[in-house]
Amino acid sequence: MKKLFLTLLAILPIVAPAQHVIEVGAGWGDMGMTPTVGWKPFSWSQGSRKEVQAVLSYKYMVGTKRVYYVPSIRLQYDNVWSMSGAMNLMNVNLGLAGLGIYLTNPIGAIDNRQGKWFATLEINFASLAFGGNITPQMGVRGKDSGVRMWIDPDRQFGNQYYPICNTYEPNDGHYVFMHYSVPVELRVWNMVTEKTGVGCFVGSDIAIIEKDFTHPNAPVAMGYNLYAGFSVTLF
Repeated sequence: MKKLFLTLLAILPIVAPAQHVIEVGAGWGDMGMTPTVGWKPFSWSQGSRKEVQAVLSYKYMVGTKRVYYVPSIRLQYDNVWSMSGAMNLMNVNLGLAGLGIYLTNPIGAIDNRQGKWFATLEINFASLAFGGNITPQMGVRGKDSGVRMWIDPDRQFGNQYYPICNTYEPNDGHYVFMHYSVPVELRVWNMVTEKTGVGCFVGSDIAIIEKDFTHPNAPVAMGYNLYAGFSVTLF
């Protein structure tokens, strides 16, 4: 028991130093969905939403050991499009329960960081996003927006859901949402200076539950996504 306690004390960020981290990144995402009535892999409506992302985030990394606690706040812009059209989404994401582990030596354990490579795996068990379409006057745009296909209410599904159906005005671009997700991210970067890292990331929101507050008849969306990109990080 004593050995177990000493091992946990050695790796967990208990009363540990913290560092402020600012990250600017851009990437690509692909969002899938699960219909409320169940998964239908061969349904015509089983498409995916494409996303071009731009991200500005602040992290408070608690701990300089291999395991650390990392609450965060992120401002994210997504240009999204799919078979139902396109929107420009802006959201604020609160990462309330982030936990990370260094797959390399922890950055806090190295005095001379410049030129060194680092890698982390992070998971956030309580990620809450609040946002909406910042260009509602443009409607939900698509290549066939002049002859928009109406989508029946029973075909509204997952995070593929857009605010269009036969009970709404066509080309309705109003969309305000909140979603809960569980993101898992792998990050790799090189410290080009003592305080600046340049690298890449790949991740997935393995569970997403989203609610549209603009349209009363909108179903709760359930889904997942995959994303990747490049980032510059200031420690």
